[in-house]
Amino acid sequence: MTDLQRVAVTGPALAVRRTGPARLHLVGTAAGPMGGDEVRLRVRVGPGAVLDVAAVAASVVLASRHEARSRVHAECDVDDGGLLRCALPPVVVTAAAEHETTTLVRLVGDAHVVLTEHVVRGRHGEPGGWWRGRLDVTRDDRPVLRQTTTLGGDDPRALVTVLDTADGSPAAAGEGHAVMPLATGGTLTVSVR
Repeated sequence: MTDLQRVAVTGPALAVRRTGPARLHLVGTAAGPMGGDEVRLRVRVGPGAVLDVAAVAASVVLASRHEARSRVHAECDVDDGGLLRCALPPVVVTAAAEHETTTLVRLVGDAHVVLTEHVVRGRHGEPGGWWRGRLDVTRDDRPVLRQTTTLGGDDPRALVTVLDTADGSPAAAGEGHAVMPLATGGTLTVSVR
């Protein structure tokens, strides 16, 4: 990474590995996250810089003996002319687990972000756990998107959300799928199964 691309992780079971000049992978170093874990991820993309963030495998969220809920908090700052693409493998929330994710994206000027989040409730043959995700996006300190989604009980087993702040696709909807243009430009695409 350069001074224009910075990533920091605090918390258990996750490390950052550089896999290219403008690419990094998040690597699980232990099982989890587990109930009681709190992981913080901080990403900074400077002016005109590009950064691709991926992971080597899905995350399997487990309840611990003492607590069901785990939390991941991500903060992404992208400066003017910067581009952040983040597409991680699924987060699998097992039957007894509860998991919360909060993603804060702060854009400056004509910064661009493509963010893909994929949640699967339960492993094969087991009921799904509980998941709550919050996505909060601003551009030049003005709101672009504020969204909270909660899944549990009889809700869909899988959710894929794609935020693209430069996409100009028109509104569209089909069974389990919707493309929603944002007032400030870009789209939010949501698919459920």
